[in-house]
Amino acid sequence: MMNINDKVIYGANGVCEVTDITKMNMSGVEKEYYVLQSLTEGSMCIYVPVDNANIKELRLALDKDEAEKLISEMSEYKTVWFDNERKRREEYTGIIDRANPKELLSLIKTLYLKKQEREANGKRLYVSDETFMKAAEKLLYKELGNALGIESSAVPEYISSRISGSISNK
Repeated sequence: MMNINDKVIYGANGVCEVTDITKMNMSGVEKEYYVLQSLTEGSMCIYVPVDNANIKELRLALDKDEAEKLISEMSEYKTVWFDNERKRREEYTGIIDRANPKELLSLIKTLYLKKQEREANGKRLYVSDETFMKAAEKLLYKELGNALGIESSAVPEYISSRISGSISNK
C-alpha cells in the first residue's frame, strides 16, 4: 500500500507523488483511489483504483541509494537486441510501458551500442529505435534525477562521471 507523499512510478507516466487516497463513487460503486500528481508532466493528475488489476505497474520510485546501485551495476546489464523488427518493437514497447529501471537501462545500453555500430559503418540508427531510446532515456533520467536530486538533463553527465571506461557489451 502506498502512502500520501510517496514518490511513485505508474507505468510510463513517470515520477508522480501520491497526494491523496480517497474514496470515489463511479457508476454506483464506491472504490478507493490513489491520487497521483505528476512531477514530470506538468500538472497531470491520475486516479488509480487501489484494487486495480494494473496496480502492479505502480511502484515506489527509486531512492538515492537504489539509483546509485543501478548506475554502479550498469555494466552487468545484458543487451536486448532482436533482429526481427516486429519482435523488437513489441519488446521495446513493453519495456517502455513497464518503466522498470533495469530494463530501461538495458534498452538504452543496447541502442547506444547499436547506434555506435551503425555509425561506424556510415549508417544511422533506425528511426523507431531512436524513438525508443529517447523514450527510455526520458523515463529513466527523470526517475534518476528525482532520486539523485538533480535535473534529468544532468543525469547522462552524472552517469558518465560515475562509470569508468565505456559500456561493455555483455
